[in-house]
Amino acid sequence: MEEIRTCYAIQNKKNLKMYIGLTKNLQERISQHLCLLKRGKHKSQLFQKEFNESSLENFQVFILEKNLPWDKAYKIELDYMVKYKTYDEKYGYNTNERIKIMGHAEKFLKFNIVEGLPKTLLD
Repeated sequence: MEEIRTCYAIQNKKNLKMYIGLTKNLQERISQHLCLLKRGKHKSQLFQKEFNESSLENFQVFILEKNLPWDKAYKIELDYMVKYKTYDEKYGYNTNERIKIMGHAEKFLKFNIVEGLPKTLLD
């Protein structure tokens, strides 16, 4: 059976900043975020800081896409991070290493990704 993912966003209703994530179980993942935030242990320091200065009522969860096959889900999550610039502290809370490593994520997303083996000079 194929593993299915849900791409979600947690948005601060006051400043509209977002955290975008991907999960197999949305309820469980949101509970994990909430537990980390309440304990002051969230990996996003900015998310943690703004949560501490605010209240739970100022945050809302959105389902961006669901029933995503795992092999396509990570690209979709990245697309949303780039679309909403959630890797930039002015717009979001993502501290995702994939974004940082790529540096210019927009350029990465312009690559044409093809399934199957490439043709070679030996063909």
